[in-house]
Amino acid sequence: MKIVTRLNLLSLASVLAMTLAVVVAAVLFFQGAQQQAYERLMRLEWQHTALAIQQRLNRSGVVAASEEVQSQLLALRAKDGFASASIVVVERNDNRVVFDPEHRVGERTDEAVVNDMMRLQKGTLQYASKGLRRMVVFDTLEPIHWLVGVSVLRSEVDAS
Repeated sequence: MKIVTRLNLLSLASVLAMTLAVVVAAVLFFQGAQQQAYERLMRLEWQHTALAIQQRLNRSGVVAASEEVQSQLLALRAKDGFASASIVVVERNDNRVVFDPEHRVGERTDEAVVNDMMRLQKGTLQYASKGLRRMVVFDTLEPIHWLVGVSVLRSEVDAS
């Protein structure tokens, strides 16, 4: 093979390798940007939910606030990208459930994800529940010291 042909092949291979590297970097960048955008959307949904809960609590008490969480959950699940949504509300001072579809009201919870949320008090976590990966955005509702978390399946985040 002539030297010119070899150089042309080497040059072509280099261009293909650089193109592949750029494509991989772009995909990784856009996946990260997409996750950040979804987290911001979840944070906005958290704020809307927390405000509705607090308003109902101030007007009508704890039982009505718990009912408001249920209605907020149904409304959230009706939105695009939130079909798998779940909301958990736990008292920060003793880990008692105020609302959780999987636990009874007043029951103490010792789940690892709840303990992590209690420790951090605000943020975003990824965890596994029943073999499914989930992402939760959470914060403390003051002055009542309720930890409120809004979570969705990771597959739903990745699909958006």
